[in-house]
Amino acid sequence: MADRYVRVKVRFLGALADDVKLRETELVMDPETATVGNLLELLRSRIPKFREAESKLPMIWVFINDKQVMNTAQIQNGDRISLMPPMYEGG
Repeated sequence: MADRYVRVKVRFLGALADDVKLRETELVMDPETATVGNLLELLRSRIPKFREAESKLPMIWVFINDKQVMNTAQIQNGDRISLMPPMYEGG
């Protein structure tokens, strides 16, 4: 039987957590539309500080269960999502 919803934990890491003023949140999504891209849209609509922080960054790296993924990746019930800005070395 398919899940009726997808519940995920989203962690904000590094400077993104500082900008968003949040370390972790939990979201519930429709399994039919549970992709990384749709998760980011949901975060933009629910967390204004995320939208502001995202606009200042060149990109945000997304990880599902510690594996880096693209925006088209499917999200499953119970997945752990981590969001972080890219790390740059040098100066």
